[in-house]
Amino acid sequence: MLLMPRSTIWPQPIGRAPGRRWRSGNPLALEQLIQALADASPKVRRSAAQALGETASQEATQPLIRELLDRASDIRSEAAEALGRLGHASSVDPLIDALDDTDPRVRISAIRGLAEIKGEEAVELLYWHFSSGFDGLTFPTLVDVLSGLGDRRVVKPALLHLEQFPSPAIRLQLLNSVCRALGAGDLFYNLLSYEDTRRSGEINNLLKRAASFFKRSRALDTEIRQELRQTFERLIQAFETDNGEWMAESSRQAIGAVRDGIHPVEGQKPSELLVLYVVIEAINDFLETDARRDMPTAQEIFLSVCLHHLAEQVYQLDD
Repeated sequence: MLLMPRSTIWPQPIGRAPGRRWRSGNPLALEQLIQALADASPKVRRSAAQALGETASQEATQPLIRELLDRASDIRSEAAEALGRLGHASSVDPLIDALDDTDPRVRISAIRGLAEIKGEEAVELLYWHFSSGFDGLTFPTLVDVLSGLGDRRVVKPALLHLEQFPSPAIRLQLLNSVCRALGAGDLFYNLLSYEDTRRSGEINNLLKRAASFFKRSRALDTEIRQELRQTFERLIQAFETDNGEWMAESSRQAIGAVRDGIHPVEGQKPSELLVLYVVIEAINDFLETDARRDMPTAQEIFLSVCLHHLAEQVYQLDD
């Protein structure tokens, strides 16, 4: 490894914003970053790879590819993600090859790198890899990036595999990814981060707003709207009394009523109705998994977020 004096390859302290200087396209700064990939300090090497990913320079691509392909390099993961941020065509093949790397850290970074490239082709490639076989080490990352790209196809597999991950953190990550894929953004994570009193208030408001959406929707018959009003009264009471199984049963009744009672509005596109069924199936799949019983707070959040999103979508059918 080439050892160089720190001052010649890293002209500013690591703690300051790396990348701010070389975004200007300064060739000298770019060359210094490339040289820093061989620095004696692991921290400098990692920071250099990350900063190269912010340069938007074609010249940064080949040095990063060399690091990715070098089995002895300790910055292969950083190189993979940086190549994705650069987004040049020559990065694609090495990143695709890295999806099958023996190092799970490199596989995960290659997934994130390809997700940075975005576009329909990247989504399809990542989904093809996702569906080609279950890899417990990369599955949560694939679900995460595909949900961020709006791919609803990850919803069912994520819920079906929930029990295979004993880690509470990974389970919560998967549930947030499901909510995001359905179109609810990071509302699941946001609610999870609140302290108990605030979270309870927000969930109660979500359920009440969901009940209001169903009550006002013309896409549901009057009889169904009345049934949903009563169901949500029970559901809110179950939540307020910490009765998780009663809340689960009321949620089953709610999605059953919507499934049976929804009817197309004039001019309705089939795709708009299919979105509703994806949410309904997601709630049903979640309720069928035993994993939910081990995380009562996550169940409350997941059901309230999904039911609110479902109610909002039903209400928007009137527009």
